Amino acid sequence: MNLNELRDEARRVHRNATRKASRMRAQGYEVSGTKNDPRRNLGNVKKYTTKQTQAYIDNLKKFNSRSVGYRKSGGAEPFTRPQWNVYKRNEDRYNTIAKRYNETFKNVKLPNQDMTIGERDEMKTANRKQAFGTPTNDPYAIIKRRSASIKSPKALAALAQDMGNKLKSGYLTEKVATQRQQYMQMLEKMGDTDLLEKSKQMTEGQFAIAWNHGKLAEATAARYVAGDIEIGSASGQIEDDNSADSRDIVDWALELDY
Repeated sequence: MNLNELRDEARRVHRNATRKASRMRAQGYEVSGTKNDPRRNLGNVKKYTTKQTQAYIDNLKKFNSRSVGYRKSGGAEPFTRPQWNVYKRNEDRYNTIAKRYNETFKNVKLPNQDMTIGERDEMKTANRKQAFGTPTNDPYAIIKRRSASIKSPKALAALAQDMGNKLKSGYLTEKVATQRQQYMQMLEKMGDTDLLEKSKQMTEGQFAIAWNHGKLAEATAARYVAGDIEIGSASGQIEDDNSADSRDIVDWALELDY
């Protein structure tokens, strides 16, 4: 191409870049005027040398490539398409495992409630969507994060790594073992030897369901906080509504075939 033809090509590729920027804007990310926008004043193209024009065309074509894209983050710096795709692949794989795991006990009737675990989890999921919150106890809660809720590429990378860790074969066993150890330690510090011994009879599956879906975590935490117990202190048994709830939940869990 001669210089005039290159300049015409630069204008054509510039228009393509503007259309792509408009599509990004419609998707929630404003690229115009940022460091990720390769476009320059189109009127200056007529002043460019052959080398400058070719360099400008190359930069625009790189931006126009299907491999180049951005997602709006919760901060000033957007996510590149590869960064977001790495996270989404892990999230999608994790959710597939989570759905399969949760299917195994979704029809179990909750203690003292006219509702199954699956029905209660659907309510919890709806509440999390409204509050944009994240689960605390459930090791396999369904997670669907919006890019705008994540502050930075660094935070996104950390979440992608966390999702990757949850894909490892020993994740659930390790998570439940840690939860169970914390539970046993709380019972020891509260001096509840009866419930401690009974709780030791629960299988890993029974404990996981009781702790993460049967409100054993909430009932135990309420007892612990109400007792104002500090690390290393001794305490007598705390007999209250939460204590009764904890015992009912453990009795219920021991009847489950898991």
